[in-house]
Amino acid sequence: MSEPYSELNRNSIVCDASSLISLAEGCMLDVLSLLHQYMYGDFIYPRTVRYESIEHPLNMKEHSLRALRLMDYEHGGVLKVVDLDVTRQMKDIMNISNSIFKVKGKPIKLVDPGEAAQVALAIELGISNILIDERTMRTLIEAPFKLKKHLEREFKKDIYVEDRLLDRLLDLSENLKIIRSSELVILAYEKGYFDRYGEHKQDALQSALYTLKFSGCSISFEEIDEIMREVYAGKL
Repeated sequence: MSEPYSELNRNSIVCDASSLISLAEGCMLDVLSLLHQYMYGDFIYPRTVRYESIEHPLNMKEHSLRALRLMDYEHGGVLKVVDLDVTRQMKDIMNISNSIFKVKGKPIKLVDPGEAAQVALAIELGISNILIDERTMRTLIEAPFKLKKHLEREFKKDIYVEDRLLDRLLDLSENLKIIRSSELVILAYEKGYFDRYGEHKQDALQSALYTLKFSGCSISFEEIDEIMREVYAGKL
């Protein structure tokens, strides 16, 4: 772990803009406050993610309220920005990730600076848990050949894979565990977050999952149905 941040607990979760935006859009940032009470670590993010989720949206009328909500949770200590410079590592991850797949000899851009900075920060600090809702980065790490098939359907062309670069990315990310905002909300449900709705708490969870999906979380309708079956069966 980088020396200036050696006090950060490795049980912390490194957040991406996509997950924070999903929770902020759905007015569910207080899920982070609840879960923070049970964590040995913190919800953290790199400066690049802060720019994407707070600083830039503050100048956009349609997104500034969301940014202010996030800033409020940052001021309250639930969210913490880490100013560790991971620019070199971020660029390396971007260069690798955006050169893995090619169509007609041209590389396909898949990863943006925020996602790359998030991964770089997690690796640099030795933290395994990363919170990300955006489907592409998650699939690239967890199921790259599933992503290849998706790209072939999208481009209607054969996709070439740079195996050497893919292996390098998988080596870099082998210790990372990807969490989505939906999984945080399910955990919050188990901790009593929806108990205030009484007999309607299961309906509230279902509505929350749909809200996250339509706010950008990469959870499918089938996944929501399966989760709710477990809830109604008393398994959650």
